[in-house]
Amino acid sequence: MALIPSQVLRVAILLSYFSILCHYKALDMPAHQTYGGSWKFLTFIDLVIQAVFFGLCVLIDVSSLLTKGGDSREQERQLRKLIGLRDWMMAVLAFPVGAFVVFTFWSLYMYDRELVYPKLLDNFIPQWLNHGMHTTVLPFIIIEMRTTHHRYPSRSWGLAAVCCFGVGYILWTCWVHQVTGVWVYPVLERIAPVARVAFFSAMMAVIGVFYVLGEILNSYIWEKPHTGVYLLGKYAQIKFREIQEREATEYIAQARRQFHFESNQRTCNMTVLSMLPALKEAIVTQLNSESLTTLLKSKPANKLEIWEDLKIISFTRTIVAVYSTCMLVVLLRVQLNIIGGYLYLDNSVGKSTTTLLAPPDVQQQYLSSIQHLLGDGLTELITVVKKAVQSSLGSVSLKETWSLLELEQQLNWIRAEVEASSRRSLSWYLLADDENVLADQACGLTDNDIMTIKLLNETRDMLDSPDFTTVLKACLNRGFSRLCDNLAEFFRPPPGDSAPSCGPDSLSAVSLPLAKIIPIINGQINTICSETPSHFVQELLMNDQVKEFAANVYETFSTPQELQK
Repeated sequence: MALIPSQVLRVAILLSYFSILCHYKALDMPAHQTYGGSWKFLTFIDLVIQAVFFGLCVLIDVSSLLTKGGDSREQERQLRKLIGLRDWMMAVLAFPVGAFVVFTFWSLYMYDRELVYPKLLDNFIPQWLNHGMHTTVLPFIIIEMRTTHHRYPSRSWGLAAVCCFGVGYILWTCWVHQVTGVWVYPVLERIAPVARVAFFSAMMAVIGVFYVLGEILNSYIWEKPHTGVYLLGKYAQIKFREIQEREATEYIAQARRQFHFESNQRTCNMTVLSMLPALKEAIVTQLNSESLTTLLKSKPANKLEIWEDLKIISFTRTIVAVYSTCMLVVLLRVQLNIIGGYLYLDNSVGKSTTTLLAPPDVQQQYLSSIQHLLGDGLTELITVVKKAVQSSLGSVSLKETWSLLELEQQLNWIRAEVEASSRRSLSWYLLADDENVLADQACGLTDNDIMTIKLLNETRDMLDSPDFTTVLKACLNRGFSRLCDNLAEFFRPPPGDSAPSCGPDSLSAVSLPLAKIIPIINGQINTICSETPSHFVQELLMNDQVKEFAANVYETFSTPQELQK
């Protein structure tokens, strides 16, 4: 006849208690040799209670299997007595005492283990045995409660029996102290007599609470749900449903915001490409090298002077094109993601107010501030770059030959001088730092346009941040690197030449006179400021640091202000 799983569990638990008791009794501890031995410890008494209880459970299981199918009323009567004793032990001793031991031991242990389980005991009791005495008791008894229905006595009789057990153990510990002069638990040594009475009273209340808790738990599992537990369960279900709904709403909102962000980045890219022709025209207007090349074709008498001017203008406008294109990419990323964040909030579901944060008029005023980069900012940048080029190349002969490596070094020196000698930070070229100038640039901004002023101030804060400086420097590094890659195409050795075509040596394998380098440099603006996506612009738009910075800006301005506080 096969045993059912609950019977197997009871046998396994009973054997585990026998093992724990045997190992515990085998310990050579000084406390076992004193008056009362192991019986003065509630933990040991609880182990005996649990072992007797589960032994009784196994006895009932075996008796039920042996008498199954029989018609002896005497056997049934004896079996009912055993079941009644089992239920009484479960209600009065096994659950409340077991739960009390686990709760009080670990509570005092976490507060100060020296009060209940001094560190010295680690030398005698292994960790697994400690958990067998003070941890597994509770899950074992809950398993038994879950697998078998137990009939509880009336609450008054049950509490009376539990209190009798508690008072009996308290009197026993007091008697041990009377005989030996030592309290069973260190915590009792550290408190005054009045506090000891309060401690014993509190422990009696706790064990009574565990009796009631066991009764409620048993009723909840096997009979009608207890009102408090039922309401608690319903409350938990409601809160769980609310959490699920909130998570679903947050997921939808996050997906919607992600879609809006990606759409906004595509708008940024298209805006950059659409503004490059205007930027190129502004640069060419102020640095017109075409008029000088036309003069050279007429073979004038001051040909050398014109070549010198062409040298300065060609290098200046190419370097300015790199700087201004990088600035345009990063500035538009900031402005359009600030606007994009506000537009997302304006269109958010559940927005508490109907007032738009960024109405169309404000958007137009705000975005028109980009004209500073194409106007005064560009003029100032040209002045600074031209001065640096004049300082670096003014005395260089047109006949002097440069390799690609030497040309790259010259560009790096010019760039270093521009960024070191500038009276203002690079952010000034992007957005004026004077509010009156901002007003002129932003379509006649007035003091009443509070939102536009706020947007411009927020943009200025972003441009002055260390993150913006880092991203702009990364774009400039990438831009000048791409410029050198473009120039490298003109420094390739002719076909059939034995000079190395790749590696570090190839950078100095071919040299060109400065007079031939000038037209090459002069034509780079057509690649840098191309309205069609060139490698130069694509590498700036797809730069990982630019993308991450744009995401941070959008995240900042698309989050409701009350969530940021």
